[in-house]
Amino acid sequence: MFESRFDYYFSPSQRLSAVFQYQELAYESATESSAYLYYTIGF
Repeated sequence: MFESRFDYYFSPSQRLSAVFQYQELAYESATESSAYLYYTIGF
C-alpha cells in the first residue's frame, strides 16, 4: 500500500489535508485507489 499526504495550514487552527492511497489487490491483478480531502478547524 502506498499513501501520500499533503497538509496546507491557513492558520495555526485551520488546515486542509489531501490524502491519496494506492493498493494492489491480491486477486485478478486489480488495483484500488482513493483520495480524501479534510478541512480541519480547531476551537
